[in-house]
Amino acid sequence: VDYLLEENSARFELIRRHLALYKGIQYWSQGRADGKGKEDSDALTKKSRGYQKFTINHLFDLTAQRISRLVEYKPSVGLIPPSDDWGDKMAAKSSERILDNIWYTNNFTDTIVPEMAKWSRVMGEAYSFVLWDPDKGPEHPDWVKAQSGGKRVPLLDHNGKQVEEDGKKRFIDEAVHIGDVGIEYDDPFNVLLERNGKFVFENVDYCFRRKVMTLDAAHQLYPEAKGKLNVTKNIQVYDFERM
Repeated sequence: VDYLLEENSARFELIRRHLALYKGIQYWSQGRADGKGKEDSDALTKKSRGYQKFTINHLFDLTAQRISRLVEYKPSVGLIPPSDDWGDKMAAKSSERILDNIWYTNNFTDTIVPEMAKWSRVMGEAYSFVLWDPDKGPEHPDWVKAQSGGKRVPLLDHNGKQVEEDGKKRFIDEAVHIGDVGIEYDDPFNVLLERNGKFVFENVDYCFRRKVMTLDAAHQLYPEAKGKLNVTKNIQVYDFERM
């Protein structure tokens, strides 16, 4: 992961410059011909001699107008039955309703699509991932059965053994669900692309996603790796919403 962070540093720096322009932040280096952000001593002394720029940020309003036109009509998918058979028509209609329900429960059209439309225009790239969320869907039948019988469900690791903490066996205290499809949006700073794909998502063989969380939250997600998880020191998180 450290290797990919270093390889993606130039890509992240370009995105930060785009964000700065979008938010109306003008750097001295952006007015120079080279545009590389290098300032020598002569350039610093010439600042007071030259004309100072007065810039008005139109990118923010233009982006908002462009996005509003893009999301004016919400995306939809029409499923065509393979034949005129009544069963095929009903199957296509049912599948379409299931897909609409997945989009609705994941706030796809109301939240994820506007976010992707905005940040793809500003940063040049935005990502959504279709994942399996084990915390969604109805409660698991085994959990319901155990609760009705007054039994506690043990917490198992990937090897099927009950997890122990400080010599005490751990049990599941929250409801267990059967899982369902989930859609997540992630900004480019959390998506580390493979170098061999020239940092283009369609060309890479793999990518890493990173997420900043507290040590306690990591222990809850990965109880079997508690002894291997440590706090990362001097971590820097780029908050582009506040900047």
